[in-house]
Amino acid sequence: SDGHDGCDPTMSHYDGGSNPVNPISSLKYLGHMDSKGRIWLVVDPCGLVGAMMVYLLMLAASIGYLQVTELSTRWDIFTWVILNTLLIMAGWAHVKTMITDPGAIPTMPRELPVDVIDRREPRLRNGEYVTSCQRCNCYRPTRAHHCGTCQRCILNMDHHCPWVNNCVGKMNQRHFVQFTFYICMSSLFTVVLMISHLRSQDDMSSVFDGGIASLLAVFGLFMEGTIFGLFTLIMTFDQLYSIANDTSMIDRWQNRAAHDPKPATWKDSLVSLEATFGGPFSWKWFWPGAEARRRHRLYELV
Repeated sequence: SDGHDGCDPTMSHYDGGSNPVNPISSLKYLGHMDSKGRIWLVVDPCGLVGAMMVYLLMLAASIGYLQVTELSTRWDIFTWVILNTLLIMAGWAHVKTMITDPGAIPTMPRELPVDVIDRREPRLRNGEYVTSCQRCNCYRPTRAHHCGTCQRCILNMDHHCPWVNNCVGKMNQRHFVQFTFYICMSSLFTVVLMISHLRSQDDMSSVFDGGIASLLAVFGLFMEGTIFGLFTLIMTFDQLYSIANDTSMIDRWQNRAAHDPKPATWKDSLVSLEATFGGPFSWKWFWPGAEARRRHRLYELV
């Protein structure tokens, strides 16, 4: 993704009459999440492979734990259920991140070229300060950026993540945080279980009693849990920091925070978090199926 150069994904614009222009015109997509239930999915081979790798790694964690413990005690069964619950929640959040429109800006028909508006000199248009993107032919808010992989401008784009085969933007950042959180929890839980398993052995030689498959499962799960646990722990805190400070990875790259009049207060941070997660702190923050936010009013920028 070149992702460094959109408005509410519910924005509409018109063809000169009363008929709304369909914002999805690229063959890059199978559709997008709309009132008719169509699903957004970026058709990117690398992204699709990355998403499949995520599911295979989660499956490997579940099967690997079976190989190690053989569910020989009630404790093994209990911990295996907890592990799979965390993995299922992670998979659910992953799917929601992948098939949710991240905040794509509606494009205009090519026969209606947009004015060239520099990012450093945004123009007030119908009550909204906008710039323009010549690549996807649209007017966009100042905090929208073009993604070369999605081939669209994305509102509050943070980054394009190949592991979820989608951009992380205004409308799916909540699900991305849930995904990294549950992967982190399941990974660290796996590490703790493997350490507990090794400590329960009379001596290290007994680890080999289960054969080479069991040995590989123990150390494979330990390494997988450690690597992905630390990575997603960092990602989760990075995303929460971005949300709380109403910024993004791209904003920080561009040092946009240096131009803000003042840093966010804790009240500002709480408002930003509640807006992203759909309300005051509750169990819904952790539930991928909960509604992320109310539908926004429609904007007409053209």
